[in-house]
Amino acid sequence: EAAGLAFDPLVNAGPGLRQSAGALDVVRAMSYRASRAARPAG
Repeated sequence: EAAGLAFDPLVNAGPGLRQSAGALDVVRAMSYRASRAARPAG
């Protein structure tokens, strides 16, 4: 059950974990944008 909670941070975690999950989302979005920019359009 603890593993399930760990994998559902937005629902079950405290504010600290929720904040770091948000930071991970920001990093993921930035790296996604960077990989898109590195590729030619189309």
